Amino acid sequence: MGAQVTSVVCVEDGVALPSTEKTLPFGGEDISRCLLWTQRHHQTWPQVRTDMLTKPIDLLMLNRFKESYCEIKEGELDAVTVVHSYEDGMPAGSHKTRLIALNVPPMGLFYPTLLVPDVYPPPPRSWFHDYENMLEDTLHLEYPRRPDMSDGLFPGINVGYPMWESYPIFSSKPKKEEKVGLAEAITSSILSTGRIDLQRKLFCSIQLIGGEALTAGFIPAVEERVLHAIPSNEAIDTVEVLQSRTNPTFVSWKGGAILGVLDFGREAWIYREDWIRNGIHVRSGRKYKDSYYLQGQATCYINS
Repeated sequence: MGAQVTSVVCVEDGVALPSTEKTLPFGGEDISRCLLWTQRHHQTWPQVRTDMLTKPIDLLMLNRFKESYCEIKEGELDAVTVVHSYEDGMPAGSHKTRLIALNVPPMGLFYPTLLVPDVYPPPPRSWFHDYENMLEDTLHLEYPRRPDMSDGLFPGINVGYPMWESYPIFSSKPKKEEKVGLAEAITSSILSTGRIDLQRKLFCSIQLIGGEALTAGFIPAVEERVLHAIPSNEAIDTVEVLQSRTNPTFVSWKGGAILGVLDFGREAWIYREDWIRNGIHVRSGRKYKDSYYLQGQATCYINS
């Protein structure tokens, strides 16, 4: 569960099954925007100048409120906090306010219509996305080298722009997104494996990765809703979410660190210099991501 999208995929014996992948077009940022919309709808947000979509400091404050106060719980859920405002040319202001309906935004993971994308749409991103489809084969795509790119390791550094600003932007194949809630996506993904023994195993070994997994009450909510989403004609009556052995926010990063030191990693990845000079394709025919090559050798799976 990332900031922009939520991805679901089944993993068997350390190998991700591409046919089971589901991509949901919402994530932590959408929950934060829903939190803001809820407060303004109930007129509890103070009348101060805050711009969550363009000012990073305001977005960080909103995310902190979401992480600190939002939880999945029946009944009314309120909290008292301090909203800070940072206006140009004025000292920072502090405004004590009451936040209400704090259990509504996280339920947007199960009912995406709660996330009000039409009222508070995601901010425009001309070049950056926090996710890539690591299960998609890109071997057939051609990525031409920029004619103005030098052989130096840091193209564009002399003109005062960061490396990523001067790097070419290529249109990628759009991801197939599912317009369903998280429980339905998990159920559909597991049932698509087609094997009852594997389905039972997967329904009892669900793992939640990402910051939203820390939301209070989220794990029992996932178990309950996934169980009710399973069709009655399926011979499955148990759903269990595994407790993470480490902070769910850092699981993917820890997995990436482990992957980088495995023996096969020396052959599966290209060198940084080759990537900068030649892009995805290098003389050896390898590329920086190749799920089919990795699936044949990997012993762990990373979800980021």
